[in-house]
Amino acid sequence: TRFTPDPQGGDLIFTGVADRSRLSSLTAGVQADGSYKLSDTHMLRFGLFVQNERTRSLVTSRVFPVDGAGNQTSDVPITIPDKGGRNGQLYGIYLQDEWSLTPRLTLNYGVRFDAVRAYTREQQVSPRVNLVWKPSDGTTFHLGYARNFTPPPQELIAAPTLALFNGTTKEPEIATADPVRAEREHYFDAGLEQKLLPGLKIGLDAYYKIKRNLLDEGQFGTSLVLSPFNYAKGYAWGVELSANYTKGPVDLYANVARGEEKGRNIVSSQYFFAQDELDYISNHYIFTDHSQNWTASGGASVTIHDGIGTLVPAVDFLYGDGLRAEDPAGIVPNGGKLPSYVTANIGIAQNLEGPGVLKGLSIRFDVVNLFDK
Repeated sequence: TRFTPDPQGGDLIFTGVADRSRLSSLTAGVQADGSYKLSDTHMLRFGLFVQNERTRSLVTSRVFPVDGAGNQTSDVPITIPDKGGRNGQLYGIYLQDEWSLTPRLTLNYGVRFDAVRAYTREQQVSPRVNLVWKPSDGTTFHLGYARNFTPPPQELIAAPTLALFNGTTKEPEIATADPVRAEREHYFDAGLEQKLLPGLKIGLDAYYKIKRNLLDEGQFGTSLVLSPFNYAKGYAWGVELSANYTKGPVDLYANVARGEEKGRNIVSSQYFFAQDELDYISNHYIFTDHSQNWTASGGASVTIHDGIGTLVPAVDFLYGDGLRAEDPAGIVPNGGKLPSYVTANIGIAQNLEGPGVLKGLSIRFDVVNLFDK
């Protein structure tokens, strides 16, 4: 990712800082998964994951000098390079048993171990259990718990040398930069899927998450690169209603969800924030950056047999009631809300059944974001 500021100096004139940034990542890894049928009622699943990532960051900042009171002392900019890099590793291994208690009742239980060795050095043992019950051919209940471990995205972290910017217009109000940590989560989930009519299926799912070191990402400064940070505590909950209908050549689907995620007390990358924001968040739960209350989506497609294969026109849409914004009163961080939005896409695909090497070829045309919203 490379970001170049306004070459005419607009960033520097209006904000006092112009950052030219470049982040790069090279990742190599291996994942292996397997299963073994232990008996008629037990199916074992197991796997491992290993990854090495090399990230580099180079941020060249043009800034102005300031005095002890923060007043600019010259209109001649200073150029300060800040270069960094890190080799990081992720490790994971899991073992799971699918136990058919009865023909209609299945218990999945297992455990996994994850470790990260990068900007943070952490690990966790994560148990999980899930029960699936099918009282009839058209009804399925599920109930589950899992503990999750989410390392911070290494490719987005460019740990700065804050002392380089002392006495300049880029000197942060807060000089604390605790490292970004892995998120740890207790996840509870329950749901129902029901076939109402031939071809029509509806589902209802609810979840609740208890989080420690809740990961969030925000855009700080002019660069269009998101940067991660942690809240000490957080929670999230949501409910989703879904419907699918398939009859003959017609496929329809729709989903609507209500959700919320909040965090409290920022414990990493504090230099992104002002002191009054940190003070407020240390004692109050606030909405995370990408939280919105309502989301809906839907779509439709028709499969037409046209002699050379199948012609499939399709349409889909996404609705959101608005992500977070600044509080109009200037009191609560993320206390405001952006306007709602709807985006729609249309497309048509021709799937060929031959002859010869053309079999399996699909040609499609799409209009993305049809109404330019």
